[in-house]
This record gives sequence, structure tokens and C-alpha cells, in this order.
Amino acid sequence: MQRDEAFAIVAATCFLEVEEAPLTAVKDLPVGPFTGVVLANELLDNLPPRVVQKTRTGWSELYVNNGREEWQPAPPNAQNMASLLVPNAPLGTCLPLHLKAAVWVNRALNLLNRGRVLLFDYGLQQTKDFVERPFGEWIRTYNQQHRAGNPYTQAGSRDITCDIAFDQLPGVPQIVAQRDWLLSQGLHAMTEWARGQWHDSAAAPDSEALGARAVLQEAAALTDREGLGGFLVAEWRVGE
Repeated sequence: MQRDEAFAIVAATCFLEVEEAPLTAVKDLPVGPFTGVVLANELLDNLPPRVVQKTRTGWSELYVNNGREEWQPAPPNAQNMASLLVPNAPLGTCLPLHLKAAVWVNRALNLLNRGRVLLFDYGLQQTKDFVERPFGEWIRTYNQQHRAGNPYTQAGSRDITCDIAFDQLPGVPQIVAQRDWLLSQGLHAMTEWARGQWHDSAAAPDSEALGARAVLQEAAALTDREGLGGFLVAEWRVGE
């Protein structure tokens, strides 16, 4: 309740319309065209990539059969894509190919007459930076918000996500760390009321003061460079 009350204050003080923040959550992209902002938070990492591995004869693609890995020669289009992204990949290099993510971004961009597409997610700016990272670091599994190990066992019991290689997305977005983006958008000013309220009431906090502290804690988590603040924000501008 304290948290809900505190975030009601955020909505009331940070938007022009006090009664309703101008946001709509949808299960899929709406019918366009329209003017506005498409915002996706940790969406692309849930769209399954193709996974390829460099071999002596080219690239192999990962398939899963009855919970076991099977590497088969990748189709020519996947081989060409991987070779263009990392021309001199060492043997054994594994890469994600984000075809579904690229399609989703294209759909979002084509909806807009004017506006922005904003994506928040974890990953790396360049596909080549995956070369030094083990496969198990960028294919992630979660169960109850904890890492869950092998992605091939107990199908359906865990979430499987993948770090995003942002250079595989279409267009030329501006890409910055989440911490830097939030601060550039005025996060510090938006939470000034919470700092003042907590400072004045910390010795004997009431429910409003505890709610203010919750806002400050979430703001700190979102801007922590070693955590959520290290996520990347990709921003496309359309019609500007």
C-alpha cells in the first residue's frame, strides 16, 4: 500500500494529466499508424534467437531434441549473417541471431507516423562482443527470479532468455546505459519530493515517508551500474 501510494504521487507530479498517466499496456503491438511512443521493457530477450557455432566448415545451428543439443549445418542465410556480423570468429564461437527481435522492432517502427520506439533490455552493443562470453552466460534461465541452470531440462518449468546484440536491430538507434538515460530524462528531479519527505521524517517515519523511501530505493536500483542501471536503452526517432 505504501508503495502504491508513493507511485501514485509520481504519476500525479510527473505527468500533465493528473488523473491518468498517458500509458497503455498491451499484449501485442496495436494497429497503426499513430503518433506516440512504443516502449518495451525486457521484451526482446524473451524472443527466441537462432544460435550458431563456428566450425571448421562454416557455421552450425543449435537444435534441441528430447532435451539434448544437436548441432546441424546452418542454412546459408544464417551462415551469411553470422559471417557478416563476426567475420573472423574463432572456432567454437557461439552467437545469437536475433531475427524475431529485428522483426518486432520493424513492426514497431512501421506503426509510427511520428514518435519514438524505446527498448530497455540487457545485452551488448556489438555481436562481436559475444565472442569472449560463454554460451551459458548469455542464454539465461530463471525460475522464481533466480538463475535456473540447464535450459534443456524440465521443459516449461523455467523462463529462457537471451542477451541482446543491439547491432542486429534495424535502423540506427541511439544506445545508452539505462542509468544515463534515466538521469537525462530528469529522474533526479522526479524523485526530489521523496528525498525531502524521507529526510524530514526519517527519525519517525509514517506510511507516506516509508513510501517515499521505497521510491528512492527503486530509483537507486534502476540506476545501479552493476545491476539494472547497466542495461541498455535503444531509442529510435521517427518523423523528427
